Amino acid sequence: LLAFLISMPVYIAWADKAAPLEDGNEFVIEKRRYMVEFWENGVIAYLYFPKDGNNHMYWWEWAIRYNGQTHWSDEFEVLRHRARRSTAYWVLSNGEVMVKIKVIARTHNRIFIKYYIRALDRNINDIVFYQGADFDIEDTLEDDTAFYENGVVYAVGEWGTHIGFRFWRKAPTAWHVDYYSDMWEAINEGNMNDATYYSGDIAVALAYDVGSRGRVVVLLGFGSDLNELSRALRTRLVGGIE
Repeated sequence: LLAFLISMPVYIAWADKAAPLEDGNEFVIEKRRYMVEFWENGVIAYLYFPKDGNNHMYWWEWAIRYNGQTHWSDEFEVLRHRARRSTAYWVLSNGEVMVKIKVIARTHNRIFIKYYIRALDRNINDIVFYQGADFDIEDTLEDDTAFYENGVVYAVGEWGTHIGFRFWRKAPTAWHVDYYSDMWEAINEGNMNDATYYSGDIAVALAYDVGSRGRVVVLLGFGSDLNELSRALRTRLVGGIE
């Protein structure tokens, strides 16, 4: 018990200061240029950029895979959740693995989502983390283009909106760029395609091998063009190759 408490000082410090999340486990971030709504277990259901414009996200969800089986976020029970204006966290467990999620949103063009993953069972040492996103850029289904470039997966809408994400200070061990249902199936089967381009009703994913425990930080960024997205994600994108 002492080791567990030492491993999560941030969450204990917040427990007395932060109010419970409104409407159960939901959390809405509203900044000058965007609005994002997180649902239960840290999934994203809406992403407006600009905040009075279109919704660009159909579904954003994380999953982990171990012992040959993928476990989706809704399989995890929420043990603790708190929120402030620009930060929120969830502590979740399925009895075999604990996942702590911390959201930090303090700028107008990016959100950091930090995942702290730890196996509770000593026989689990092959955890793979997946972050998937089914984008509907500019609220369309068929006119989007998705790319993988330099560790980043991103989508481009018909009118130029760019939204993407990458792992902070980590290279993905695999990625997926595909038709939306095929991407979710690939996570379910643990089989990424490492593609670099897809056009249509797109979805993208990144994977990282965690082992028995580790931290994965996802940086989600928005831009009205490629240069703006590059600045949001703190990297250099030159444009995907079809």
